[in-house]
Amino acid sequence: VETGAGRMVAAKPARELREGDPVLVYVRPERACVGAAAASCENRFEARVVGANFQGDHTRLTLGFPASSNFTVKQNFFADAGPPAPGEPVVAGW
Repeated sequence: VETGAGRMVAAKPARELREGDPVLVYVRPERACVGAAAASCENRFEARVVGANFQGDHTRLTLGFPASSNFTVKQNFFADAGPPAPGEPVVAGW
């Protein structure tokens, strides 16, 4: 699947698709990861942190992708140095 953020190599279609068919891609926020954890993901994209919202047991990051909509990622912890700051570039994956 080609997206505004780049090519997605792993996607499960809800119906049969033909090349060129428009699609919507949904990813559950808790299935996505950022930073070093994204290195092992099959789908990886460069993004920029738009916002970070601490929710007690997790942080919700809003990521902006080039030529695409914003995307929310739910992260349970950041073992290295805390969550990335708004404006910071990150790699996201799932």
